[in-house]
Amino acid sequence: MKNQAFALPKLSDNKEYAAATNKLADLRLQLAEAEGKRDAILSEIHKGRPQRNPIQEAAEKMLEGGSSPEITNEEKLRESYQELITRISVIKAAIRLQEQKVMDKLSAVSVEVMERFQPAHRENARKVVSKLKELDEALTAEAELREGLYYAGFATGRLTYMGIRELGDLRDPNSRVYRYLMEAFQEGFIDQSELPENFPKMTQEPKNLASEALKSRLNTLIEAA
Repeated sequence: MKNQAFALPKLSDNKEYAAATNKLADLRLQLAEAEGKRDAILSEIHKGRPQRNPIQEAAEKMLEGGSSPEITNEEKLRESYQELITRISVIKAAIRLQEQKVMDKLSAVSVEVMERFQPAHRENARKVVSKLKELDEALTAEAELREGLYYAGFATGRLTYMGIRELGDLRDPNSRVYRYLMEAFQEGFIDQSELPENFPKMTQEPKNLASEALKSRLNTLIEAA
């Protein structure tokens, strides 16, 4: 594979996006840690004894001793458990908020990068169109030779069919290659003069790749970031 003539950017090179994703990763680590502690406390509470209602136990001890019972180790564990449940809920809410921030940063960065690489993408698409037109000429010549000999009355079985059925040809409006060129025109990669003569005259204007709508969207995302 040939080396690309341009260097592809990395998402991690964007400091704001990198900071947002690092924060999200840190929150997820905090969640995993809190859930691990929660599970450990539950295991400790239920270890080696049947589960009982802590309020019922405290009431029984109060009746037996005539005064408020001391807080047992299990009760302390249950308090810690409830604190962890609250912390886990808060962390999960923070993760949801941070995930949205990451998506907003990703959208802003993506719009900017896609705008920057539109010219290269357009040039690549134009090269594909050019090669498809060349290929169509070669495939047409291949087909016309075999068909010409066949209609001239010759047995052409020894001439192996070397067309590309899946691709079709530019004379067929239902072929993939025909639809590709139509889409290339509609996307603004080529103009009417670059389409074969059998293509209909287009009334739809090609898309403006550097449209004001795209620029407006970019500015909105940057301001909201």
